[in-house]
Amino acid sequence: QPGSNVACDRVLLHNALTQACPGGRVLGPGADLSSYGRDETHGLQPMLPDAVAIPSTTAEVRKVLAVCGELGVPV
Repeated sequence: QPGSNVACDRVLLHNALTQACPGGRVLGPGADLSSYGRDETHGLQPMLPDAVAIPSTTAEVRKVLAVCGELGVPV
């Protein structure tokens, strides 16, 4: 289950990321997140993310990482 090891409400996460990365650059419930849940790491099973932030500046990257750190969300 995505996010099962995260003590974070998905709505809270989405709202916080939207503040950090405004302008519709946060994907969450209802979006197709499947392509964001995998990479080329050998032996790692794909896992659907709870949300995807698409920052456009280093300041937004810092904000997104701060939100994830505060909420205990893995990056």
